[in-house]
Amino acid sequence: YTQIKLPKGNNVFSSRRFARACGVISWLQERDSLEDALQRVLNVFKKSEREDYDMIIQSSMAVYTYFESYMSDYFASGSLKCRLLTHDGYPLPEWVLQHIRQGAMPTMCLNALANHRVFLHTQIEDLTQPSANSCSLPIRVAIYSILLSHDESKAFQESSTSPKKSSKYTKEFCVEEYDRMGKDLKRTFIRPEYESTRYGCLPNLAGISALCENDRRILLLEVLGVKSEDVFQLSPCRQFTIAVMCYWIQHANPKVSLLHLYCVLLCFLRQVDILACQDQL
Repeated sequence: YTQIKLPKGNNVFSSRRFARACGVISWLQERDSLEDALQRVLNVFKKSEREDYDMIIQSSMAVYTYFESYMSDYFASGSLKCRLLTHDGYPLPEWVLQHIRQGAMPTMCLNALANHRVFLHTQIEDLTQPSANSCSLPIRVAIYSILLSHDESKAFQESSTSPKKSSKYTKEFCVEEYDRMGKDLKRTFIRPEYESTRYGCLPNLAGISALCENDRRILLLEVLGVKSEDVFQLSPCRQFTIAVMCYWIQHANPKVSLLHLYCVLLCFLRQVDILACQDQL
């Protein structure tokens, strides 16, 4: 920055960093070509370092290279050539791409697909107690197993060729989770359970859209650890609520007390009364 005339005046620029950025832009405008500007920047470094810095700068500029957009085709005909791939380079199913375009795909699922990394949001809770996210771990394992189902064949191939590089021991096929541990942030590697018998045979990501409504309901109940016959006699609008309550009782940490159960049942009965009054109106 010694060769760049930085703009002056606190009324125009909110920070020193912003002023430097404007100064760099102004300096670039005075150069005859990109090669001229690049050579002037490289001359600042030692000769032994110029080649490395040249590669770094060229790689950085390549990120901002213009590429042809197909968005006009999407708004004209509804078709769109998409370049979105998973973390391991697999193409995403069309229904997933459609949800991404509509902003309907949860951020957690996008992070797991693209980065194999998820930051869990911390709730307002007692920091001396375990994180509330620990209760939903079995559900997240099932979600990761479906999202990363394209890794299954690759994981088994790695396991058969090299036991030491089995997916059970490597982090390549895991989801890197960050959650609260006390007042600190803890990293944990969550491995999808491709061979789990807890949920039965989970569908892959491409097969989700082909499931009928009844199969989706059964799959959801199995992930929650509730059998269909246990809630079959209940009305359809009550089945999911009862299934969630059963899951919560089994996985809550700290454990659910009788007082907690009374409070939930009271809220449930109150909701029934409210719905009954609305039906009468």
